Amino acid sequence: IMNKLKAEGIDKNTLIVFGSDNGGASYSGQMTNAPLRGGKQSDFEGGIRVPLIIRYPGVIEPGLVYKNPVSNLDIFATAVAAAKASLPADRVYDGKNIVPYLNGDNTAAPHPSLFWRNGFSKAMRKGDWKLYINERAHTTLLYNIANDMEEQHDLSTINSVKLKELTSDMQA
Repeated sequence: IMNKLKAEGIDKNTLIVFGSDNGGASYSGQMTNAPLRGGKQSDFEGGIRVPLIIRYPGVIEPGLVYKNPVSNLDIFATAVAAAKASLPADRVYDGKNIVPYLNGDNTAAPHPSLFWRNGFSKAMRKGDWKLYINERAHTTLLYNIANDMEEQHDLSTINSVKLKELTSDMQA
């Protein structure tokens, strides 16, 4: 792809995005997402934490490692902004143009909260905290992802304040 863009003379002004929509298919028994828990069709980090590589010469500094969570929904809004196009104003878009966050123009997190749902399972990430609920299994788990990316230490029984906050946010 890069060779073709260079041959066409547009490699210096093209936004390139490489990513994945979810974790690997660990349910197949052929692979694992270790050290992350879960995989495809799961709301654990192994199913939702995926690589995202963006190349945008002259706009995003090469080698940048961005730590705040973003969503695949952001790719659309980012591409529209890169094309200097505008979106119809008669609807709401969940994604955001993440370039201002990546180039340092905006130092806040792009999303105060992110949400996932897959059947009876749902999850919410707010800052370093993640709430996971499985309605069928009657399971509620709370993790501090900054300290426990592998989701091995449920904090729901020892941090009732944070559990209540995130549960309320998810219901809203």
